[in-house]
Amino acid sequence: MLCVVCEGQGYWIPVDHPKTFEVVDAIPIKQVLASPEAGLLVLIDNTRLTAYDKSGERWVSGDMSWDGLKDCEIRDGKVRGVGWDSPANRYVPFTVCLRSGDCEGGSSSDAYRAAARPPE
Repeated sequence: MLCVVCEGQGYWIPVDHPKTFEVVDAIPIKQVLASPEAGLLVLIDNTRLTAYDKSGERWVSGDMSWDGLKDCEIRDGKVRGVGWDSPANRYVPFTVCLRSGDCEGGSSSDAYRAAARPPE
């Protein structure tokens, strides 16, 4: 299987049957990171990350940004980067665990709504 990204759209292409390709759900793909150690390919769009292993989709992160992820890299078993926090008008750091897809940090409308809820 081969992953091809062209103009923000991703395609899974079987090398033995290239005409039977599948379109990747994430769009627009802004960055691709590979982790051979974890056996993962991570596709990054404007708001979230999607990891694939040889069996297919392994996890999809929650929204890590209102509209823009950048400076993403794999280090110490995590994807680290910054996501745009629109209300604060700045980028904020985030991490996503390669193994589990668990997220910390970032910013999104869901995160702001969760923070505004009164404690139960």
